[in-house]
Amino acid sequence: MRLDRDPTSFILHIDATFRLNQVNYPVLVIGISDRARRFHLIAMRVFTAVSGNTLRVYYVMGDADDGRFNGVQNIIGRDNEYVYLMCFFYVLKNVNERLRGMDAKTACGIRKDIYDLHFTANLVNFVRKFRTVWEQWQGIQATKEFAQYFKKCRLQENLSGGSSPSAYATTNNPAEQFNRLLKRDYTLRTKLKMGCYWGCYFECCKNESELSQPFILTPEPTERLHRRSKKMEHMLLLQEADPSQSQLSGDTKVYVQSFAAPRMYMQSKDRSEETLAITTQMGVNYARMEFEDMPSVGWEVDVI
Repeated sequence: MRLDRDPTSFILHIDATFRLNQVNYPVLVIGISDRARRFHLIAMRVFTAVSGNTLRVYYVMGDADDGRFNGVQNIIGRDNEYVYLMCFFYVLKNVNERLRGMDAKTACGIRKDIYDLHFTANLVNFVRKFRTVWEQWQGIQATKEFAQYFKKCRLQENLSGGSSPSAYATTNNPAEQFNRLLKRDYTLRTKLKMGCYWGCYFECCKNESELSQPFILTPEPTERLHRRSKKMEHMLLLQEADPSQSQLSGDTKVYVQSFAAPRMYMQSKDRSEETLAITTQMGVNYARMEFEDMPSVGWEVDVI
């Protein structure tokens, strides 16, 4: 029943977890995430037996495993026209492995370009941005080899910039966190005999079936984002551009200006970090999106 909804309202996550039993049988976890990035477990076997309906999927997310990609294509691709989203974590993982040995400044520039591609608003902007960075990479001797690798591996297609639906997960983290729960709460991080494992498996299925968790269809900020915005407002890094004008007009839209948080170099980590509480910090490439290319009047925000 959890899949009986608009296929554009969720991302299907597929992930395999291992080391749950002594015979190393892999457990394939299939679920969906909503616009609050919450994970909802789905059992395809149970789904078919209970409803008999055809599974309709528009977004699928996986990692760099070719077998998983081909499996999705062969099974789900028969009845669906879907967008395959490669987990952004694995995109960066592959990129970082390729950047080893490159000087730090050049490598940071490439990572910045990758994040710029990742944050494009739509496919048109993504294609335009990719052409720009591709020409830059091709024009520099130090990055020409990486440019060829990037295109050869078709990472620009797997990155799916502009294809990810707004407010949804961009990594396979919802499924990864559920795998973590399996190992922590049910197998206690040990390899069980199959008889014991099936008992844990059925207990997990029972608990997940009884779990009442609403499926969110509208964007919802995370607790971390709430904490960050309050801290930035307290430090005057986030403020309304013209409060008096908004009050007089009675408009539901306001303009908010965002400023970069001060950063401090951490010698132990050999990198700089924001001078905010750890629970509110963001990486440099995520944080710069809060103010980069911001209109002079600030970001337009609908308070309703």
